[in-house]
Amino acid sequence: MHAEPTDGPVVQRIEWEFPKLLIQVRFLAGLLNTTMYYTYVIQSDLHAKRYKGCCSDLEKRLHEHNAGLTKSTKAFIPWRIVYFEVFGTFAEARVREKYFKTAAGRRFINNKIGPLSI
Repeated sequence: MHAEPTDGPVVQRIEWEFPKLLIQVRFLAGLLNTTMYYTYVIQSDLHAKRYKGCCSDLEKRLHEHNAGLTKSTKAFIPWRIVYFEVFGTFAEARVREKYFKTAAGRRFINNKIGPLSI
């Protein structure tokens, strides 16, 4: 049984609208003079698919998914970000990504953004 990870210094959990919020996160990172890492969930606009990942540049990573540069997602283009969280280290973001890929993590995502539907 997997429990939701709670250890480690999460910079801030983000559950707001993507474009405006990403600008605010970048501003905060600039003030702190640090790199932010993201764990994200994207959803295909045309297929009943979700993908979970982590990265340091969320806009660039979404562009890579939509440009077909990721083998596991290129068949389901276009993608949109439906949820993301911000962390201070890549290791923390990776732990959260692994959690999202468990049954408990999928339930968490479904509770936050609703069940997958097209």
